[in-house]
Amino acid sequence: TIYTVNADGTWPRRFFLTKDVVRNLQWSPDGSRLAWLCDRSPDNWLLGFTDRSTQELWTAGYEGLDPERRILSRGRLSCPTWAPDGKRIAVQEVSSWSFLGWRLVNPDLNNVLVADLSDRHVRVMTRYGIMARQPAFSPQGVAVAYFTDQRPWAPGLTGSRLFDLVISQLY
Repeated sequence: TIYTVNADGTWPRRFFLTKDVVRNLQWSPDGSRLAWLCDRSPDNWLLGFTDRSTQELWTAGYEGLDPERRILSRGRLSCPTWAPDGKRIAVQEVSSWSFLGWRLVNPDLNNVLVADLSDRHVRVMTRYGIMARQPAFSPQGVAVAYFTDQRPWAPGLTGSRLFDLVISQLY
């Protein structure tokens, strides 16, 4: 359960209720909306082998009356961050590729996703899981920066790790 409370500690009210795990609460820059990540438990297991749990990014207005799922992912979501204008949210998505419990790709693939709240479109800002992590918007909100463990133009590992800061233009 998520509760909101006035600054003086009065008027606690239930904001959102779910049976699933809720984490990473983030207020929008103007304080009018709240975003959070929700870890959905699977209702059943597919043939007893694979956990089909999902993670979701949700937003709702200050009163909590209009919750909306913005991103649905089979990967692990983390690091939600609002654009300065409050019109977009970026998250880090980590995907493990496996089949019947066997890992197909090592290491995990990391992407940066940006959800546009006005048109409900989700953009993948990174390609081919280039180990993107910790997204951050520019002060003007026109670009997203993130760290990567390897250069997008040199995907092969050369024995030493490379750490880059990548900036992706939104518009």
